[in-house]
Amino acid sequence: MEVKELINKIASLEKEVYNYVLNTEHWLFYWMANKEVQDFIREYPEDYADRVHLQVRSVCTTPSFTIVFDDHPNGVESINRTAALHTFRYIAKANWLVWNGKVKEIQIQDKEKELAYHKEKVNELEKELLELKNA
Repeated sequence: MEVKELINKIASLEKEVYNYVLNTEHWLFYWMANKEVQDFIREYPEDYADRVHLQVRSVCTTPSFTIVFDDHPNGVESINRTAALHTFRYIAKANWLVWNGKVKEIQIQDKEKELAYHKEKVNELEKELLELKNA
């Protein structure tokens, strides 16, 4: 593989990671544990998404990012953070729900998924039992 091809593939991966993160609703909430992010969202609760920018620093299983703030209340220009992509969307959504006092919604969703799983297993067992009785 030529160097130029390799560089193009890396650039393509960076773009895919960038798009994946930005296409995640409330993506900034993934880093809600960071005081800089909390302070920023408190200052701009209605338009924080329009005042923050993301840059991909490196691409790997846990890519690193630079989060650039426009007019951060504490004068912070940017922070560097990493993310685990396999849980990124779930954590961003969960943190957003917690931040907005919607923990019960998460619990209901989890219980509904658990109930659906168990209903499916009950149906499978009932079918097996019926087959055994009819054999």
